[in-house]
Amino acid sequence: MIIDLDKVPFSKFGSYLMLSTARQRVDDPNLYIRSAHSGKGIAHIFKITLARHGENIPYKITATPWQVRLESQNGAVEFCFKNVNTIAFTGTNVDICFELFEVGSFGNAIQRSPQHCQVLAWNNRLVFLFSAIEGELQIDAPWISEKCRWVKLIFSGEKIGGLIEAGRREIVPRMMQADFPAIKRDAQKEFEAWLAKMPPVPDTYLNSAKLAWYILWESVVEPDGFFKRPAMLSSKNWMPSVWAWDHCFNVLALARSAPELAWDQFMLMFDAQLPNGALPDAINNTSLTTVFTKPPIHGWTLRVLMERSKCVDGQKLREIYAPLKRWTDWWFEERDDDADGIPQYNHGNDSGWDNATVFDEGAPIESPDLSAYLIVQMDVLATIAAELGFGAAAKNWQSRADQLLRKMLDHFWQKDGFVSKHNRTHRVVNAPLSLLNFMPLVLGTRLERNYRDHLVKKLFASGFVTDFGLATESTESKPFNPKGYWRGPIWPSPLLILVDSLLRIGNKAEATEIAHKFCNMVNGQPGIYENYDPVTGEGLCDPAYTWTASVFLVLLEDFF
Repeated sequence: MIIDLDKVPFSKFGSYLMLSTARQRVDDPNLYIRSAHSGKGIAHIFKITLARHGENIPYKITATPWQVRLESQNGAVEFCFKNVNTIAFTGTNVDICFELFEVGSFGNAIQRSPQHCQVLAWNNRLVFLFSAIEGELQIDAPWISEKCRWVKLIFSGEKIGGLIEAGRREIVPRMMQADFPAIKRDAQKEFEAWLAKMPPVPDTYLNSAKLAWYILWESVVEPDGFFKRPAMLSSKNWMPSVWAWDHCFNVLALARSAPELAWDQFMLMFDAQLPNGALPDAINNTSLTTVFTKPPIHGWTLRVLMERSKCVDGQKLREIYAPLKRWTDWWFEERDDDADGIPQYNHGNDSGWDNATVFDEGAPIESPDLSAYLIVQMDVLATIAAELGFGAAAKNWQSRADQLLRKMLDHFWQKDGFVSKHNRTHRVVNAPLSLLNFMPLVLGTRLERNYRDHLVKKLFASGFVTDFGLATESTESKPFNPKGYWRGPIWPSPLLILVDSLLRIGNKAEATEIAHKFCNMVNGQPGIYENYDPVTGEGLCDPAYTWTASVFLVLLEDFF
């Protein structure tokens, strides 16, 4: 299995460190050590170059899930993870240079012993200890006018080898040994043990399924800061956070093969729940984003999780009941400014569809998908309450769900479809061809057949279904833009919700058609992208995105 480091980073389960190129952002063929510790995005820490007799030489990069190899005409260097905080390397017939990408105000390098150099990557608030196991370690870190101007560490000799350890505080130098072949064997065994958990898929899709399963594995970081559990990041390319609906799709991919990790991903956002019941928009190990949130699809997710996995026992239901209740109540208590019983989105970001045409006329917007998600969530709360013996609460949740369903149909349904409306004035938003207005299909058989039939017919007749899946804005819509984020591109999240919804209402052929188109589009591409061009199937945005990998795996599991 070969990894394209221009698209997908080399990392390991639990680590905040990775190796990848920056080629997608700048014209630079070199490999970098990078870190997901920064809440502002993935940081470049060290640029890696090879040299011979003092002259830089080009190299070719090849990578598997357990090893990266840099090969030149003179010699080669290999890298493996020894553990989540340590990268090991070995090489022959070349020198290797690690150059600190940004020295910053206080960055520097100091020699702790002839074999050890400590580097303070100040801009990233990390300390690195470089240990020479074989070869000579040279330090080029001049101090000029009260400041270290650059940091370069050079390992030289016919045979070189060393360890690179990262931490939040100084690491005490000590005598080190590194059996690189044994480290590589252990790294390979660890990934192969993870790969063995992957659900079976047809041979036609096997290579892309392995890539998707690798992306899920390498995107996990260990508990730290705001992460109270192992956390699957949206990506270790440029999105080192967990968003409050992205995580739901990762839950479903892990449900059968790694159920405890799936539960950790589900509860991760609830660990950071705000006192008023809202969920943060995003969390990482260093910060929370609380000015936005994301749609309440957690009831839907929990329902599907309970169907896919036996991991959700009585203890877990007790763990989630109160947080899910507070999350549901928050929408009615703090997001219903006109007190009409129909909650609102205050920003496109809150819906997850950041720049969808539904928000072209401003906010707040009363959108039918939000009410539909809340109805499902209250239905699930009723089920949980009954399971836990809270009979009165179960009846109350069911009554509230029924009441919101009646209001929703009266408020949003017009002729043969749902519309979105402005808060207070209830003026209809001029966005009739946004896929967002079809998301109430998530209600399944809760919607009467005539509503369902109208929606499904309109969905398949109005330019949403392309050769590759579901466009988020109809291809017949004037503002349609195939590369316009939520104004056309195919996104895995609404696609999976709608495929699941079509199955629930008995439209298996339609669900199968969409699932096959999506999987065939993803299959064979060099990355697993955040979203896709609905006309060409071209991958867009981040090419190592976990929720797309998860949806791809779920659909393969269910439809092939």
